[in-house]
Amino acid sequence: WIGSADMMHRNLDKRVETLLRITKQETKSELLKYLDSLTNENFMAWFLQSNDTWELRSHDALGNPLNELQETMLQGRW
Repeated sequence: WIGSADMMHRNLDKRVETLLRITKQETKSELLKYLDSLTNENFMAWFLQSNDTWELRSHDALGNPLNELQETMLQGRW
């Protein structure tokens, strides 16, 4: 099953939220590939710091620019 990340009781009062059951193995595999990409070090990401601020990491340790996951997906390169 997949659904909205903010499907909380307080959000159900004034809108409709849905859950979808994923049954095809091909679709499950594609979703897992996407989720794995979210934690891949080759993509830009926001990291919560110990002082409760967010830091965008857009370059690797050598200063090379990281890929944008959404752009990579739109171009069909993932």
